[in-house]
Amino acid sequence: MKTVSISHGDIDGVVSAALIARYTDNVAVRLSATSALPKVIESAMFDIVVRGADTIIISDLNPSESNHKRIRDILNQYVMAGIRVVWLDHHEWPEGIMDEYRGLGVEVIVDETRVAAEIVLEYLSNKIKNILEDRFAQALVDLAVDDDKFLNKNPLTLRWRRLLRWYDWEFRRKTVRAFAAGDLWPLWAQEAYDKIKDEYDYLLEKTIENTRIVDVKGYKIVIVPPPSDKVHPGDIQLELNRKGIHGDIFVIIYSRGISLRSEKVNVAGIARALGGGGHTYSAGAPIDNVDVNSIIEVISRYLESLKPSQISQ
Repeated sequence: MKTVSISHGDIDGVVSAALIARYTDNVAVRLSATSALPKVIESAMFDIVVRGADTIIISDLNPSESNHKRIRDILNQYVMAGIRVVWLDHHEWPEGIMDEYRGLGVEVIVDETRVAAEIVLEYLSNKIKNILEDRFAQALVDLAVDDDKFLNKNPLTLRWRRLLRWYDWEFRRKTVRAFAAGDLWPLWAQEAYDKIKDEYDYLLEKTIENTRIVDVKGYKIVIVPPPSDKVHPGDIQLELNRKGIHGDIFVIIYSRGISLRSEKVNVAGIARALGGGGHTYSAGAPIDNVDVNSIIEVISRYLESLKPSQISQ
């Protein structure tokens, strides 16, 4: 099995890609944001034609309402050409798309109760012997769980979260290679973290200055325009909470999209209404030239449609 891995660029996605690289004959690692997914999946054709890949494994990414048809057409071409396509994910998918892809012959496994790395490890362990005896595999998965479930028990979680947010795609691919080789915290990662730590902490502190809270249908909506796209939304929420600023929904505005976070409202539904998606309590949408009033209007309509049983207490 010669694989091409296509995965997300956060810790869970990078760990998922590293597991695939560590335990398969991996000829290429391609990392992607959800918005760029069709283009990245299509680019795997190079790895099939030139590098001889016969299997594409997509992990920690989900199709959206706006791009799933294009993705479907690309996947169909691969399957018709005899390429095996496996999709391992844990996000909420728009209704019907999973069955549609399976109908093409794509092997789709989605489990919203686990992180993607857990699903990838289980999938690989069913195909390849002795993986579960490798303690480093579990160390990688534990890192992904700590970040994606926002447990924050491992001090490396915060550091990798910030590094992967701050640096570019090549840095993330370099991280995949380090993890695949069995190095959870290489020297170059420490050096990179030391370079950004003070500036990151300064930018995080500056986020507080422009934060405002609006009331929408009785819910406290915290609007946060951060000073830099390099600040992670999870860190922003933690810092706001530490400063005593709490809300029902956090809307963090970036230059080309928004991040939505909550502990009681299914923000994935809001994200889908805006052309994005994600998890129940952590989601996002790609948006150019974000208009806050329009976002608030979408949130208002969504909240109005909710039943009491759909809201966590």
